[in-house]
Amino acid sequence: MERATADGDPVGQDGATPTVTAAVPRRASVRRIAAVERLRNSLTAVPLIGMLVGWLLARLLAGRELHDSIREQVDEWYSTVTGSQDTWIWFSADTFQTVTGTVATAMLTFIGVVFSLTILGLQVASSQLSPRIMRTFVRSNVVTATLAVFMATFVYAITTLSAIQPGNEAVDPFEPFIAYYVLLVLVGATLVMFIGYVSHVVRLIRIHHVLDQVVQETSQAISRADHQVQERRDVAAPATSPVTALVTAGRHGVVNLVDLHALAAIGDRTDTRIHLRARVGEHLAAPQVLAEVVGGSGSALDEVRRHVHLAPDRTVRQDPAFGLRQIVDVATRALSPAVNDPTTAVQAIDRITELLFDLAGRPDPPTHWLGSSGVVRVVQPVHSWEELVDLAFDEIRQFGAGSIQVSRRLAAALDDLAAATEPRRRAPLERQRAQLDDTVRALHPGNLHHRLTPDRSGVG
Repeated sequence: MERATADGDPVGQDGATPTVTAAVPRRASVRRIAAVERLRNSLTAVPLIGMLVGWLLARLLAGRELHDSIREQVDEWYSTVTGSQDTWIWFSADTFQTVTGTVATAMLTFIGVVFSLTILGLQVASSQLSPRIMRTFVRSNVVTATLAVFMATFVYAITTLSAIQPGNEAVDPFEPFIAYYVLLVLVGATLVMFIGYVSHVVRLIRIHHVLDQVVQETSQAISRADHQVQERRDVAAPATSPVTALVTAGRHGVVNLVDLHALAAIGDRTDTRIHLRARVGEHLAAPQVLAEVVGGSGSALDEVRRHVHLAPDRTVRQDPAFGLRQIVDVATRALSPAVNDPTTAVQAIDRITELLFDLAGRPDPPTHWLGSSGVVRVVQPVHSWEELVDLAFDEIRQFGAGSIQVSRRLAAALDDLAAATEPRRRAPLERQRAQLDDTVRALHPGNLHHRLTPDRSGVG
């Protein structure tokens, strides 16, 4: 048996040498991951790329030299196939200008409609579900791709329009027919994208789709956390040592990403042990302590800070608890008197149960990380199983115990989880079940059996 010190380090009993289960982290670039996350959370990057592609494509296809070369080849092919020496029938410059100008004007209208629908979807998600759910819309590939195609078509049409020359006495007419036909293809693509976009927005505001998206993202984060562990070993617990230096956050923000491999390498190089004092997902003010450095000279403070990424808000990337937080927020919003939608809360409990089943089948996340020397170099606080269970059920039980749907679904979820998890993880589930019974009993002294009968659908 072991017990823990105030620093979180186990201490052996009966004179036994204390040990901890430590892990070897895989290499991962926090800067690269942070850059990808910024792109995924931005509605501007992909549309700007689309604008650039549209401009470059128009400049390429509306060039006079390319146009004359291809036109000559097409005319030659036409005369060979038909045996006629008549010139291939091309559209006039006036037709080019009319159609291209019409397309450019229509694209502005389409872009305004897409923007309005996006804002509407964001408002619905924020007011009826949770402000945290807005990330689902912002990170949608369909939304960003639609904006990119529309912006590319608009810029392409404007650039092509400027290249058309009706001709006069001094200048020969120039009708870039290749650019014109490509424009027609782009118009067709925008129509297809618009139909798909409207359908996608309708799906995005449906509760089951939103919850499934959060579950999928959270499940990926849980899998990534397991993949980050290259190897687990039982090693001697690190000795309690005086703190050499304190690493402050340096700026305000939420701890979003931690490069454990890089921190372990710093510990190896400087012969130090780095104790992170903030979990992923916690907000720090600039003067607050981010980490404590034990041993060495404490000269690697800036390096430690560089490998812990702070952001304005939480993400699920290394923080599966935030996925649970979002689903709980949806459930509590649905259970508020202003909304009073217990069926949505039941759907949220369904997804919470899925995630807890996933977590229950995996080993506990390591708190001690080894360097290449095999010595514990990083100590990182994490959410325990008990804390995750409390996060999942405390608020829903508090706000939803008065609803027969919610109480029955909670009873079923807790019973199912307790029956399927290993004995060492049942205590928080059994405690939650007892608290549910007590809360329902206090609210409804009579007919308890009906209100606490486990039912995976709430009430039928």
